[in-house]
Amino acid sequence: MDQVGKYVLTSTMSVYAPGAALKESDFNPLHHDYHLESEHDYGQGKREAESYFFHRASFPVATVRLPIVLGPDDYTDRLKFYIDAVRREEPIVLHHPEAKMGFISSFEAASFLEWVGRANVTGPFNAASEGIISIGALMERVGHHLNKPVHIIKDGESSPYDTDVDYYMSIAEAKKAGFVFTQLDDWLDRVIMQTIRK
Repeated sequence: MDQVGKYVLTSTMSVYAPGAALKESDFNPLHHDYHLESEHDYGQGKREAESYFFHRASFPVATVRLPIVLGPDDYTDRLKFYIDAVRREEPIVLHHPEAKMGFISSFEAASFLEWVGRANVTGPFNAASEGIISIGALMERVGHHLNKPVHIIKDGESSPYDTDVDYYMSIAEAKKAGFVFTQLDDWLDRVIMQTIRK
């Protein structure tokens, strides 16, 4: 363990309760318990992982809280779910299409993780591209690139990005520490097109 210069844990926006402009201080892992033998959902598992490292590690630790990651290598296929539905002109369930979310590209997520590893920083950091978009507006972009209408309905089982409220993070701390994020609008359409071609 004495050979670990710094440990960087990939964490998630899911450590927070949904809300807007969420700050790192909205979840303090030092004020949270961990239970190694218990079953957890994704968000709780990440909360407890952060808590464990910040309580127990004898080496410096940084945690990177990521929102939804988009890119051609997205194994979750959540964006592809929407693209396929629009392509087939099927209805998409969004209970609150006006709700806004933040995203990050897979390239920028990797760049930020590398930067945290090399920079003289520790503790939790939010990471996301500059800018937010409503889920309804994201669907309209998908429809534009497919030249297809988008059919949004509000009744039924939630689709992958469905959220009841705005859900995005503040990136002020990472910017203050020196990282320069890209603009969401600079890459979002390219990723949509890449996913359409998958």
